[in-house]
Amino acid sequence: MILPLLTLDGYLAASARRERLILLPGAHPRLPELVFDSTPRILEVLIGPEGGFDDGEVSACLQAGIRPLALGPRILRAETAALTISSLLQQYFGDL
Repeated sequence: MILPLLTLDGYLAASARRERLILLPGAHPRLPELVFDSTPRILEVLIGPEGGFDDGEVSACLQAGIRPLALGPRILRAETAALTISSLLQQYFGDL
């Protein structure tokens, strides 16, 4: 499902009852290292703009309880990252 555009502040102010991830390059956990209490009914993934999130945006997301996730050492374009994480999550949860 694709929702209407929100500012990051608007998104962070929304209910945090869902499982949320933010894709960040670097030494963050990779998908096989993530542990979920159960299969989330809704899983939201934040994918940064070209050039990535700035430090303030990353800090705000982490303070809001959004879990960081790395896809590996390569920096992917936003449209490639979306397809990649969708496929990986389907595999992770046994839906592929």
